[in-house]
Amino acid sequence: MPVDQALTDCEIEVGFSRSGAAILAAFHLVALLTPWVLGLPPVQIGLLALLNVLALGFSWRALRKAADLCFRLPREGVPELRCQRDGGWAMIATLGDCRDSSWMVTLVWRELATDKVARAVILRDACTAKDWRKLRTALRWGCLSPARSSDAPHSASAGSPES
Repeated sequence: MPVDQALTDCEIEVGFSRSGAAILAAFHLVALLTPWVLGLPPVQIGLLALLNVLALGFSWRALRKAADLCFRLPREGVPELRCQRDGGWAMIATLGDCRDSSWMVTLVWRELATDKVARAVILRDACTAKDWRKLRTALRWGCLSPARSSDAPHSASAGSPES
């Protein structure tokens, strides 16, 4: 790898997940049909259907929110996040609730300027293979944390007074 390419900032784009939409639709369809299969009274079926539609709306909103993200990991300095709707970059710090699996990444971050905490579930098909690899590597090696030195919050030893 050329030296100048290694020193550039890294950007990770997240798009819409078709498999996430399919999983979401399947779960809500099962939840919608279950009361009817159990033979509940029509009033209860209607109430549960209404709640299911509300839950589907919130779930769809969360899925769309994750589709508008772009992470920028500078070679030095604080990682940044851009939401396509807002257009601006915000400095972030990932929190300890982030999870990485082979097919899904759950990111939990805090915006440093506003202390606002946000979450996103990113499925494998929401990124290109290269961006997926960069995202998992950045998460695993702590590159999404603002403090990349040994005093980073995620690397505190078990014997420290804070724990």
